[in-house]
Amino acid sequence: MHDSKSSHRDLPEPMDSYLQSCCGDHLQWRLPDSLEAGWAALGVTLTAGLVCVLLLRRLRPAPAPPDQCRSLDCTRCHGAADAADRAAARLEQAAAAGQLVSDRVRRAVAEWRRTGGAGEPAGRLMIAELSERVWWDTAHEADQRRLRLAAAGIAADYRWARDQPHRWSVNSSPAGRWRLFWLVNQGSSRLGPGECAATLAAVDSLAGAMRHTVFSNVCFSVLGPGTSIEPHLGPTNVRVRCHLGLEVPDGCRLVVAGEERPWTRDRCLLFDDSHLHHAEHSGQAGEPRVVLMVDMWHPLLTANERRLLGELLRPPDAHTSQ
Repeated sequence: MHDSKSSHRDLPEPMDSYLQSCCGDHLQWRLPDSLEAGWAALGVTLTAGLVCVLLLRRLRPAPAPPDQCRSLDCTRCHGAADAADRAAARLEQAAAAGQLVSDRVRRAVAEWRRTGGAGEPAGRLMIAELSERVWWDTAHEADQRRLRLAAAGIAADYRWARDQPHRWSVNSSPAGRWRLFWLVNQGSSRLGPGECAATLAAVDSLAGAMRHTVFSNVCFSVLGPGTSIEPHLGPTNVRVRCHLGLEVPDGCRLVVAGEERPWTRDRCLLFDDSHLHHAEHSGQAGEPRVVLMVDMWHPLLTANERRLLGELLRPPDAHTSQ
């Protein structure tokens, strides 16, 4: 780039004389002034851009650790302290009323309350004495049979839900798309009258289904091709999660505690989701993987413990005990 003197001296002689007569010695500073202003403006722009980048990096959510998700309405991750406090208060009320209170439930609630308090990582309701078993193939056998028999009606409900795009939630995943259609979310119904009637009837018939608790969920879970769900931990071991396969293309897998299982159409997979687990649909094109997800009581809980936990874990706006 030329400086100002060389620039005006390269002009034709008549024009050079004219400019000198009009501008005199000021001519040689015009271009430097413009350059200086330009560099100053560029510096301001770059500084502003850098500030924006730094702000965005601070505001962007960091990858969720395996014991916490990004959902702001998640009871476990953002409401653990409240849920644990409610459970502890209800436990004392039950004991004062003379109800039989399981010692292991009492210990689990106390630990949940301790680790779910303000400033602590999100706590988990864990009964230490329950089995560490991951897969529960033969648990809730009668309930599994009921779901298999109802699979055709459940699949028809899914096809109806598929045509309600505004009703789906998109969950966080590092790749692809993971969508959920909630029938029941954290113990509260998300359906209108008459919606998904076959599925609700099937779930209502299950003796082992969790109902009206903050850990009770029923939903259609859909993984698009190329989707992977990062490893994560469920919020409690008082439940096992049931997946009924509805659409299962090739390349889909569920890994729990390092052990892989495939889904099968019209068959159930039961697993303890308090173990580290992840899922993926490795296909790059074609159909999604679709399952009905239902939360069920852990098979090794006693009937009294189920009743007690159903009362302790009911949502704050629910008054129906199990």
